[in-house]
Amino acid sequence: MDETRGYDVAIAGASIAGCTAAILFGRAGLRVALAEKHRSASTAKALCGHSILGGTGPTLRRLGLWDRMVEAGAAVGTPAVRGAAGWMVATGNDLPPTISLRRSRLDPLLRATAAATPGVDLLLGTAVTGLLADGPRVTGLRVRAADAAERVLTARLVVGADGHRSTVARLARATEDVAPNGRFLYWAYYRGVVPRGPGHAQIWQLDEDVVVSTPTDDGLTLLGAFPTKDHLPAFRPDLAGGLEAFLRRLPDGPDLSGPGGSPR
Repeated sequence: MDETRGYDVAIAGASIAGCTAAILFGRAGLRVALAEKHRSASTAKALCGHSILGGTGPTLRRLGLWDRMVEAGAAVGTPAVRGAAGWMVATGNDLPPTISLRRSRLDPLLRATAAATPGVDLLLGTAVTGLLADGPRVTGLRVRAADAAERVLTARLVVGADGHRSTVARLARATEDVAPNGRFLYWAYYRGVVPRGPGHAQIWQLDEDVVVSTPTDDGLTLLGAFPTKDHLPAFRPDLAGGLEAFLRRLPDGPDLSGPGGSPR
């Protein structure tokens, strides 16, 4: 037999978007169900970067997360961009600082903040199996909990924050917006990286290829390449070797020759 729980807001997905929405709705005095299919609060996105653009600073401070991220070891600074004409470096207050914290630390921090917000119920191990509807209006979520029990979460507002291949979007038959993808991404963490370019972090935008180098917590640097797919044959036999060969061709590319200059 289904157990029904009533909320003002039901959110599917307790990652960055879902936790942010839950915190703000909870602070507004609403009762929020935050359903997350993974059972562990420490689950983190593996295929997602973590360098957060400076324009998000006011929101992170509003959420009370900026200082907590810094305490967790986040790296803060302003990046420089290398184009065909050379380096472009922001001065003064032209560009707000970015902040970088690995998802393995950021995601649990977000969930802990959401769970501690009055009015928010963090429901770990709770997978969405269906939508409730009253005509064209979605009125809640049908979910399966970790104990295999079926539950119904009714709500005045339902938020689908379950990311790539969203179950909520599929069940709602939302229209997809699809664009061709002519790139691939390979990135790794390194220790002992010595930057040769200016700025706290560096971004290379050369022809059609993009490369990033950004410090993060625990003394690590994320090095990532976003090449066009014609570079795939050079990467496939040896991914780390392909990345490092790509980095060596950069003007003012990072120096990996120091102690610890290898993937982590």
